Amino acid sequence: LPQQFLDIPKAGTLNVHPSLLPRFRGAAPVQRALETQENDTGVVVAYTVLKMDAGPVLASHTIDASPGAVDGATDACVGDMQAPELLEY
Repeated sequence: LPQQFLDIPKAGTLNVHPSLLPRFRGAAPVQRALETQENDTGVVVAYTVLKMDAGPVLASHTIDASPGAVDGATDACVGDMQAPELLEY
């Protein structure tokens, strides 16, 4: 996003990212975590900066993705987080 856009909100722009940054930035972070057999994944709320998925992390929530902990629904678990729940972390 251009800096002009990022500068519009006085308190900054937030990014809700479906992985634990900085491990998996960019497209398909949940899939990358599963491909590399990570034992955990999650959701991060971070400030948006010019570099992709590189802003300071404000909050995170970890989800157990170890074998047997999920039934292939890790994407759904991450996607089901609601904004108020994220803000609790």
